[in-house]
Amino acid sequence: MKILVTGGSGFIGSHLSDKLTNEGHSVIIFDKKKSPWMNKKQKFISGDINDEKILIKATKNIDYVYHCAGLSDLNDSFNKPLLSAKSNILGSINLFESCVKNKVKKIILASSIYVFSKEGSFYRCSKKAVEDYIQEYSKQNKIKYTILRFGSIYGTRSDLSNGIYNLVYNSIKKKKILYHNKSDSSREYIHVKDIANACYEILNSKYDNKCLTLTGSEKISYNDLIEILSEITSLKKIKINKKIKNIGHYKITPYSYNPQIGLKYNLKENYDIGAGLVELIENIYNEINDKK
Repeated sequence: MKILVTGGSGFIGSHLSDKLTNEGHSVIIFDKKKSPWMNKKQKFISGDINDEKILIKATKNIDYVYHCAGLSDLNDSFNKPLLSAKSNILGSINLFESCVKNKVKKIILASSIYVFSKEGSFYRCSKKAVEDYIQEYSKQNKIKYTILRFGSIYGTRSDLSNGIYNLVYNSIKKKKILYHNKSDSSREYIHVKDIANACYEILNSKYDNKCLTLTGSEKISYNDLIEILSEITSLKKIKINKKIKNIGHYKITPYSYNPQIGLKYNLKENYDIGAGLVELIENIYNEINDKK
């Protein structure tokens, strides 16, 4: 099958592209920059998901699209709500339009477990919106989808925006494990290669129009993570007494119950429906006559 991976040069996208290629699929990577991990069997299209013309060409004759492109750094989205909306919402809509026009069979959307949370700032807002959009596109255009809500991912090819990568990188560079005093949070970490394998398996039709949560099988605290890293590297642990500002990260679980039921507001005075219609009729009648 011919598969397009948006954001295919990135952390998740590059591992996913490798998995799909190894399974015998024809893979086209769509990204702003060429992947340093590309192999000869993969093709590359340079482009931005906000460029409609390039997206139309990129999705032509494509069977499946894995949509991993967009702003993925929660810290960035906290300070850049407009960029978050342009990259994650408008960019995704451009892609969905192209997929519909070129009759793509299925879109696999990279989302986040933050959609369940009160945390996550504008990143959560953008992911929730994109999930709604892809489901509505499916309803109106009969295009199939699978939504993948990722948890905390670690592994090679990441960068300093990734929690574990940041911790390991700085430990190696500074020859000691530096961590902050606020370290009682926990995560269900999952390796990026497990994510890639799961992404491949959900091509199965039984996952059509489904939402799946992909996290690790065991919860681990940040304190335990520090201990494991210390044992592996034999580096000394040094706690930094610095107050950490929470800009949208959850502590133990992203899941929250928040129905947000709207309250009924009762007006003290109400327009009579008859009087309201008479006023509207008169207003429109005058508008039409004034144009003559």
